[in-house]
Amino acid sequence: MALEYDTFLNSGKKWFCHVDDDNYLNVGSLLKLLSQYSHTQDVYIGRPSLERPIDAIETLSITEMKQVHFWFATGGAGFCLSRGLALKMKPWVSEGRFMATAEHIRLPDDCTVGYIVEALLGGSLTRSALFHSHLENLGLVSDIHNQVNSLQPRQVATD
Repeated sequence: MALEYDTFLNSGKKWFCHVDDDNYLNVGSLLKLLSQYSHTQDVYIGRPSLERPIDAIETLSITEMKQVHFWFATGGAGFCLSRGLALKMKPWVSEGRFMATAEHIRLPDDCTVGYIVEALLGGSLTRSALFHSHLENLGLVSDIHNQVNSLQPRQVATD
């Protein structure tokens, strides 16, 4: 994700969106969703995989640690960051610093994004029910064609 982030910063684009490669992306629905927000404001939008903030231990030094709580959007469902927020994340993410930041909390990349946004920058996750992950039963999702993403259907062999 560090390379994705650096590539985004160099692109001049308005939005950084990460979606796992086993998802279909409905670009029209994504653009419609993002058009409701300003790319210059602090926007972190996606879907959490937990129904509560995650608890983590932040390592401040060899002898100093503290507990932190924050929401994160699961990378499995996808999430987007506005350019304004992505630029504020730069001290913890760009030029190889992402891995060092992740090591402070010893959690995966999607959790690290939430940690930076909420615990370090004081921002918040905007929840969207339009993002979906493998943790859901998509058969229960109505209006699937207007969702931002969905999982790829399994291939069924036929004669």
